[in-house]
Amino acid sequence: MSTGGGCDSIATHVIEDGFMTRGIQAEVTAAVDACAWDAVHPTAMKALEIAAEVVDTRGEPALRLDDIADELGISTPALYRYFGGREEILDAAQALRLDRSPVPGTADLLDMVESSSTPVEFRNACGELFRRMINPELSDTLLRRAEIYGAARSRPVLMARVRVIVANWRTMMVEALNEAERRHLVRPRLPMDDIANLYRGMFFGQLQWNMDPGGGDLAPVVEEFAGLMDSLLFSSDD
Repeated sequence: MSTGGGCDSIATHVIEDGFMTRGIQAEVTAAVDACAWDAVHPTAMKALEIAAEVVDTRGEPALRLDDIADELGISTPALYRYFGGREEILDAAQALRLDRSPVPGTADLLDMVESSSTPVEFRNACGELFRRMINPELSDTLLRRAEIYGAARSRPVLMARVRVIVANWRTMMVEALNEAERRHLVRPRLPMDDIANLYRGMFFGQLQWNMDPGGGDLAPVVEEFAGLMDSLLFSSDD
């Protein structure tokens, strides 16, 4: 009995499955590159959630593909349907961790703009936000971000994703501030990009203060920063 048809069928299946796997991997990679987490294949996203939790609690060396597969209830080779290997999962998981550690208040600004009916109301809300931003309780978030930035130094794929995420945060803040200006809620003294960069720099820079046990009381620094941001956003000729 001839087996030619059977062999051809198996070969075709392998080729088609290979193309399908590469296609799904490419889709996952493109979604992660854009930090479009909602567009990541559900199984791949679950794998990234698991990987991010492992890295967050036990560090990168603890990440094992077998453990991820076991938790998903699939075989380890099945993970290669979505990722090229451990390093791809690791870089994607680190990007996910970073995207979930944004600068506090970035996402709140637009809500503050939309809910403020007067400049005074918006100014008061901003003052509260600026004071909350410098807080020793944010040390873990800052350390997480510093860790991911350091990991990206020698990993170009992760670095590219870090830059996308950081740029997205800036864009979100600038758009909210531009909307505030359009509604005549602020009178900025500098371009909004500059104000957003100062805000982000002060937020991340406080890691130095939080790591220094002899740094003293930060309350005066908090008030100075809040006053500086107030003067930049609500300048007046009065």
